[in-house]
Amino acid sequence: MSLLLVSLGTTPDQSTEDPQIARALKGAGIQGFQDAREFTWFGGRAWWFKMQVNSLGSGASIRIDDRFAAYVGSVHWQSLTGEALLARLLEDFDEPAKMPLHEFSGAFAMLFHSHGGIWLFNDAVGIQKIYETDDDRIISTSLFVCRATLKSPTVNRLRAQEYVLLGGNHGLQTAVSGVRIADPTMARELGSATTRILHFPAAWRIPCPFRKSREAVEALSSMLIADFESMADAFGSNIGMALSGGFDSRLLLAGLDRVGIQPRLYVYGAARDDDVSVATAVAARLGMSIETIDKSLVNAARPKLGRRTLSLNLAFFDGLPADGVFDRGADQLTRMQQVEGGRLNLNGGGGEIFRNF
Repeated sequence: MSLLLVSLGTTPDQSTEDPQIARALKGAGIQGFQDAREFTWFGGRAWWFKMQVNSLGSGASIRIDDRFAAYVGSVHWQSLTGEALLARLLEDFDEPAKMPLHEFSGAFAMLFHSHGGIWLFNDAVGIQKIYETDDDRIISTSLFVCRATLKSPTVNRLRAQEYVLLGGNHGLQTAVSGVRIADPTMARELGSATTRILHFPAAWRIPCPFRKSREAVEALSSMLIADFESMADAFGSNIGMALSGGFDSRLLLAGLDRVGIQPRLYVYGAARDDDVSVATAVAARLGMSIETIDKSLVNAARPKLGRRTLSLNLAFFDGLPADGVFDRGADQLTRMQQVEGGRLNLNGGGGEIFRNF
């Protein structure tokens, strides 16, 4: 994952020796980010860091004359992604409120500076989070970086319990007092500190236009196929995915197969696990190869858990990993393998919507 860092209340020539900015940049360095692309405007500065171990990894940045844009995460629209997507957006739009955001696919946070202002916004669901310090000076896609700017960080105990028990914070507070999550329904104009609603709740509550279940199935199928076609046009065959015995991953594989893409397949687990058996059988039926990854065996071949590994885990996972920090490196290693060479990696999720409703 790339990284975005924004500092407000600064001038273009203000030194990075400012204590708060220096701590933020140091935090980015601990996470392995270096050689940022920098953008400045009156009252603020931004740094976009590409993924160091995978320069083709998620995110992109571009500058065209006095305009610029950058994003963290993965997003595609009308068969475009990366710099090509940003160039199109800068050409056609001057602010996010005029973009057809409901047509965008992916999880992302975007900095967008055109003639309509300097905007920061994220995907409608807020999967790619944007973090802000309570003093409104530092904004970043990294919780780790925002926490690093605090002189004496303390734990928000209630939010910490939520994080540990649920795998994440689902409101606008974090487990770190002094750092909050930006409202994903809003866009923030950084030059004037104004906000604008981008994603209205009513947009999620529309009357059902279908009279028969078959009509709904056909409409949803057409929408899914169109999205997979756009994905294939944007990323080509450089797509990978985890395959298990679940509904979600089999739906993903069916969608990719429908548009003629054979992804790099893998399944996590031991050879005798049910998921491995089902995934292997599905792949064999389609004439596709699949890699079985047993993380316990990967960890067994790595050095014993020590302070350095714990520190690396905290930095890599942007704080405490949802599954716990006591991993000898298998989780980090396999995640990097999934996106090697800029590969788009897909994982199932939310299949209950189709199965239950």
